[in-house]
Order: sequence, then structure tokens, then C-alpha cells
Amino acid sequence: MKFFVASLMVWLTINTPAACAAMINKEPATDLVDVRRTTSTACFTDGTVKAAQKHSKLYGNLNTFYTLDAGDKFGVAVVALGNVDGGGVVDVAVGVQADDDGGLIMGAVYVLFLDTDGSIKDAQKLSMLYGNLNAFYALDASDQFGFSVAALGDLDDDGVVDMAVGAQYDDDGAADVGAGYVLFLQTDGTIKDAQKLSMLYGGVNAFYTLGSGNLFTISLSGLKDANGDGVADLAVGTFLDDDGGADVGAAYILFLQTDGTVEGAQKIAMLYGGFSTFLYPRSW
Repeated sequence: MKFFVASLMVWLTINTPAACAAMINKEPATDLVDVRRTTSTACFTDGTVKAAQKHSKLYGNLNTFYTLDAGDKFGVAVVALGNVDGGGVVDVAVGVQADDDGGLIMGAVYVLFLDTDGSIKDAQKLSMLYGNLNAFYALDASDQFGFSVAALGDLDDDGVVDMAVGAQYDDDGAADVGAGYVLFLQTDGTIKDAQKLSMLYGGVNAFYTLGSGNLFTISLSGLKDANGDGVADLAVGTFLDDDGGADVGAAYILFLQTDGTVEGAQKIAMLYGGFSTFLYPRSW
């Protein structure tokens, strides 16, 4: 299987035991980048690295397409998206929380189309200046769009995988409440449509109220189909939520519709979701 190290954005081929074969073949987003699907004869047992490709300003061919600037923090978040361009190789999204496209620390995401050796054959940046995000929403300075990223599979069933991106310092409704974006991609990585999830957009406020400084979407994870309605869902971390104590933290399970809006939600915290029955988190 492949692991992506956020701080360095290193692509690794790991020698894994035969038991991994079934798991890898179930998840398109975790297929081997070099297309050698794991089988009982291809797996190894020592867990060592047999190949690696670094992605940075100096390695992996990224500089052919875009230039990173000092302080961008490329690699703060990384996710395997699946085969975005139909080229048969898994592609990845990389968050760049401190990118300055359009304003200071607005943030950005790169969709990286990979070759079988892990190097970059093409790339599409998503920011206020690239990728069509500004056709739908405007980022503000210090939003830190791209601090978290998640794969959603093909949410709108158009044959192209989609993704979610967090902007935990978004101010919709109050200072630093946080927001997420569901991005519907085209095969070239550009955005064909988008849905923001915040106190002002996407239906989150029909179920819960976020508070100032919550940092909603500081972490994200795609859930596939949690409620069995055939549509992928999204887990969202909010680690400065105050339910039960200062900065105790919380998570939200967002049940999505095919247009990216929220049709249902469940908060998991000291006061919601049954969490306190089993564990007792403490404030810092």
C-alpha cells in the first residue's frame, strides 16, 4: 500500500503481507500508484520501503507546473483521491494551508496526476487564482483552505471522483468558526461545481450551531456511505468545541446529498451521540 507523509509529501511503496490484498482491492482510492495491485504472490512480509518518490519544489516534477513559495506548508494534508483523469493510476490531493493566492494565507490544494513511478505527470492547483473555485465562492485572508482534505468518491455520479476541503479559520457566522467545501471535479482536476458547508451554507445550521473559534473542518474523512442511502458521507473534526468543557472537542458525521448539501447530521461529543457513555475526554 502507499503512505503519504504530509510534511515531505513522500510517495512510498511498502512491502506488505498477503493479508492486505483483499483490503486494497476493495478501495479504489488506495490502489497501488504503480498499478501493481497487491495479490497473495505480490505481497511481502518485512514492511520495508522498496521505492520512494518525494514531491517538493526540487523533486517529483512539481516545479514543471507550479512554484511553491517559502512558508506555503505544502503537504499539511494529503489524500489519495482515486483515478481522477482516467489514466489508470491513483491521483492525490495535497493541501497547502498558507498559500497566498488572492490574499495572505488563503490556502490552496493541488490535484497531482501521478505516473507509475510516483512522479507528477500533470497538476492542477485549486485556489482563488486557479482551478475555478472563484466561480463559486470567495476565500478570505487567513482562511487556510487546504488544511484538511478528504476523498468522497464519485459523489454526484458523473464518473469523476470528488473531494472535500477544509478551511478551519473561515468566519461564516462568527470568527474562526470554520467551513468545508465539497468540490465536484472534472477529469483535468478543475472544479465544475462546489458546495460550501458552514453556518451560512449547505444546511449544517439545520442541525447544529457552530461556535466562535470551533475550527470546524480542522480534520476531514470521507465515510463512503454511512447511512446506507447510496451517497458518500463526511466526518468532520472540530477540536476546539466546548461541549462538556473548554476545548474538549467534537466530531460531526454529515450525511450528504449528491449536490454536497447536508441532509442529516450527528454530533459526537460529551453532550451528543452517546460518546460520554464510553469515554470521558478532558479539556486541555
